[in-house]
Amino acid sequence: MCLLLYVLVLSVTMSKKLVLSVASIVSYFEATRLISKGENSYCSGHVQKPVFDASLGIIAAEVLASMRNKSYKVELNINDGSIVKSTCQCPRGLDQCHHMCAVAFFIHYNISSTDKTCSWTALKAKSDIGSTAEEQFPLKRDYVNPSLPLTEDENNARISRFYENLKQCGPTGFS
Repeated sequence: MCLLLYVLVLSVTMSKKLVLSVASIVSYFEATRLISKGENSYCSGHVQKPVFDASLGIIAAEVLASMRNKSYKVELNINDGSIVKSTCQCPRGLDQCHHMCAVAFFIHYNISSTDKTCSWTALKAKSDIGSTAEEQFPLKRDYVNPSLPLTEDENNARISRFYENLKQCGPTGFS
């Protein structure tokens, strides 16, 4: 099943630039058994709650333990396409463990180099705005503020215009 998943993901990942290549995973972890067990954990869906910060090059995740109802917190630091540092809360996590390798495979298959905060959505500083709403959207000349009372002449003129507009619409009951 994992091989099928690998083939499906390979076809998708060929079109995007990877953050972490398989070669960099192999060079960091070296031990074949560790890599195999880590890939198996990834393929089994043991990597949970991943959080990726592209600006810092850090991914944190929880990896379910193989034989228990327990999970370990794993953190990998990535720089220029290779793993710089890794930590895990498991007993073996001071050195290297398959939980770290599982998160590395998660990165390889799920995170591309474009997964980062868009620079064009950053908010502008208040001083860059430049103008007020009144300057950007000036009021129409004949705008009447509804909160201000009308004079009697203004009120009668508006009522007369209203009646004239109604007469143009046809019979309305006003004569």
